[in-house]
Amino acid sequence: MPDSNLIILRHPHLLLKLLPLHVIVNQMAIYELQEKKPLQIPCDQTELTLSVTNGFQHSRTIKIRPQQGVYFYEVESRIDNIQLIIGVVLLMLLFAIYIATGLRLFMLLANLPILILLWLFYFKRDGFILIHRLRIEKPMH
Repeated sequence: MPDSNLIILRHPHLLLKLLPLHVIVNQMAIYELQEKKPLQIPCDQTELTLSVTNGFQHSRTIKIRPQQGVYFYEVESRIDNIQLIIGVVLLMLLFAIYIATGLRLFMLLANLPILILLWLFYFKRDGFILIHRLRIEKPMH
């Protein structure tokens, strides 16, 4: 049996700050993933499954075949901070154009970023939370 550790980090996304996240290992063990505290999971199995949930949304389950060593994984949201900020700025800009011109088309377009966020949040639940392995690059000498 390999003796290894999984270290799971929580990416500082604005949307993830609102959600309590839990890591599920082998569909049995549940660990809370705190915001600024990495989660270390000792692993002595040859294969395990890993998924992350907040109770409503969940990540896709990944299979891990750890060898001896340390493996780093990061949890993030499908909508990152830049996309969220662009959506809010676009919403405010289109709403300001609607107020200035009175054209209802701009009012409809101003609601588009909110509708996209709600679509991803409520209807694409299995892909809203993402988990991926971090690669540690060795420094060049």
